Amino acid sequence: MSFLPHTELVAIAWLKGVPGIPDGAVGTTLPADSSAWPDGFLQIGVVGGSKHRDVPQHQPVVQVDCWAANPSGAKPPWGKANQLAERICRHCYGGVDDALPVQREVTLPDGYQAARVQSAYVVTEPRRIPSDEARYARYSLDLQLFWVAV
Repeated sequence: MSFLPHTELVAIAWLKGVPGIPDGAVGTTLPADSSAWPDGFLQIGVVGGSKHRDVPQHQPVVQVDCWAANPSGAKPPWGKANQLAERICRHCYGGVDDALPVQREVTLPDGYQAARVQSAYVVTEPRRIPSDEARYARYSLDLQLFWVAV
């Protein structure tokens, strides 16, 4: 018997499929060493949403924090963090060759039942979060996913 998928796994897998997101740079915990994510990192957490009342569809809202670091510089790389957020926003719209890029089955870890994202919407404008002592740049947005187990 396989494990049932859950929103964190589905969101991570879906975000990994967004063009321009660095390989291995999506998770629930920000790696301590910023040199491990030179092109940025996406940190996710479920902040709301619901399950459909009549069908087994999940409708969570996920906060996506887009991080970028500049270990050798004094200024946070705001542009790099912003571009990660904008790539997510753009992916939620249809394109000329791929009318619905958000609709796809996602690859989950071994042992988990598969899941399919039916749609995704950015529900807040990416917002700049003030810098901290480590001089990391962070943009945050909320993303609503509609997904089902398959």
